Amino acid sequence: MSRIIELHYQVKLYDNYGIKLKNFIYRYNPSYVEDILQNVFEKLLKIPPDKLPQNQQERHNYIFAIAKHEAINFNKKLKRRKQAESESAQNSCTFSSPHKSFENSDMFQAAIQTLSKNNAEAITLKFDGYRYKEIAEILGISESAVKQRIKRAEAQIKQFYLSQDKERHNYDE
Repeated sequence: MSRIIELHYQVKLYDNYGIKLKNFIYRYNPSYVEDILQNVFEKLLKIPPDKLPQNQQERHNYIFAIAKHEAINFNKKLKRRKQAESESAQNSCTFSSPHKSFENSDMFQAAIQTLSKNNAEAITLKFDGYRYKEIAEILGISESAVKQRIKRAEAQIKQFYLSQDKERHNYDE
């Protein structure tokens, strides 16, 4: 598709659906209408025009279904991010996962306090059950950066435990 035709298609798409979608998205999240709308149009523009339903009503339904899903997903991500930020602020980089008893130990909390803020945030979210992709979205970094931070944190925690064990062993002698 030539660039001129592509631009014409984009303008026509926005003219036909922009205001209607804004009003529709407003019901889901009035604070982030523009962000969600941008995500919707990014998705729509990735779809070749000939792949959209040709019937006007079907196309309308298809576009609004994308908008609905995008708004719901945006709200879920926003909720997770706010929850993670809240927990991080409340716990100041402590773990809260009840199924791992060592996370609640004083020694483990001391180990976490030795980590950098970035590494502590990443590993805290990992222990709270988030996947690498979700952690990346919450922290605003790439998945590979998340994996690296968690790997570093694990190594530092291991080193902390080894040094504590060595101190305890020397103290017992």
